[in-house]
Amino acid sequence: MPHLMEPMGDPVHLRALSFFAAAFGILAQIGYVFTDDRPRVWATVLAVLAFFACAAFHAASESFLALLTLLLAGVVLGYVAEFMGDRLGFPFGSYDYAAGTWMKLGGVPVVVPLAWAMLGWPAFVAGRMIGKPLLGAPILAAWDLFLDPQMVKDGRWTWAKSAWPTINGVPLSNLFGWLAVGALMMFLFDRGVNHVIDFEGIPLVVLGWTWASSLIGHLLFFGLRGSAVVGGLAMSAALTPVVLAFVGSPKRSRGHAPNPPASRERGR
Repeated sequence: MPHLMEPMGDPVHLRALSFFAAAFGILAQIGYVFTDDRPRVWATVLAVLAFFACAAFHAASESFLALLTLLLAGVVLGYVAEFMGDRLGFPFGSYDYAAGTWMKLGGVPVVVPLAWAMLGWPAFVAGRMIGKPLLGAPILAAWDLFLDPQMVKDGRWTWAKSAWPTINGVPLSNLFGWLAVGALMMFLFDRGVNHVIDFEGIPLVVLGWTWASSLIGHLLFFGLRGSAVVGGLAMSAALTPVVLAFVGSPKRSRGHAPNPPASRERGR
C-alpha cells in the first residue's frame, strides 16, 4: 500500500488517464445531445462514469489519501444524501426516480452518487485553489440548477407537489439541500485532503466544460431557456472568484512535481 500522502503511481501517467477520461466524458455528453430514449440513458451513464474516473485518477495522482477521501466523502456521502432524499424527502424535498431507468441500490440509481463525486471533486479543487474550499458548495448547487430541470424533462425523476416555491419546476428546497450537502462534502474533502493539491488543471477544465456545455445545451438543444438563464447566472457567479484568482495570478506554479510527503503542507 502506498504512503497515505504519496501519489498512487506516476502522477504524469495518472493525470494523462484523467485527461483521457475527461475527453471520453465530453464525447459522451456530446452524444447525449443527439440521442433520445434508451441511447440517451447510456450516454448519461457513460458520461458520469468517465467524469468520475477523471476525478478518481486526478485524486490518485495527488495522494492515496485524496482518492480515499473522494470515495468516502464524495460517493458515500452522495449515496447517503440521495437515500435519505428518496426515503424521507429530506434534505432536498420529495421526489421519485423513474422505474427501470438505471440500476439501483436501495432505491438510488448507482450513477447518482458517482455524479455527486464527479463534480464535487473539481468544485472542491477550485475552491481550495483560492483558499476557500467551501466555495465548492455553491458551485455544485449551481450545476444542479442545470441538471435537475434537464433530468425532469427527460423523465429520469419527478418532483412531488410542494409548498416550496419552484425554480424551473424544481422546489427551492432542493437548492438548499444541495447547498447543505455540498458544504458538508467540501468540509470533509478539506479535512481529509490535508496537503497541498499540486495540479488543478484538469478539474478546472471539467468545470469550464460543465458550465459552457450546460449553458449551450439548455439554450440551444434542450428547450430549457429558463434553466439556461438561472443556471448560467448562478454558475457564472460561483465561478467568478476562481476565474479572477486564476487570471490575476499568472505566475502561479501549476502542475509541478509533488513535494516529498514530509514537506507537503496543508493547502488552505
